[in-house]
Amino acid sequence: VIIGIALHLLVKGKILFSIMFTLLAVGALFGALFIWLLG
Repeated sequence: VIIGIALHLLVKGKILFSIMFTLLAVGALFGALFIWLLG
């Protein structure tokens, strides 16, 4: 049971990390595009 809960939290953490990383990558991409357009 404990291993199952730990695994569940790990998977949720990975999903959360993936979402955060994706948002960060998209934000960086738009930021670079914005700076490129201004420059």
